[in-house]
Amino acid sequence: MALKHYNPTSPARRGLILVDRSGLHKGGPVKALTEGKDMTITCEFNNGTVYVLSGAYMVDEPSSKGDDGTLELQFDGAKGVWNE
Repeated sequence: MALKHYNPTSPARRGLILVDRSGLHKGGPVKALTEGKDMTITCEFNNGTVYVLSGAYMVDEPSSKGDDGTLELQFDGAKGVWNE
């Protein structure tokens, strides 16, 4: 992305600089990103333990609970490793 500099045609446009977004994708979401196949999931717990799941995919649709502000995600994968 580049910056577009404008000539001042009025006092309000003096120093106007905008971001050129013409090179960005204009279509819908890329299907491979929304389906989530072959991901690497890293989960860090409060006690400092880290769990890494490779070759992961989302099993069900995410569910949210508005009353306590939590989001439940369920993943399955090829290999999981615990790091302490």
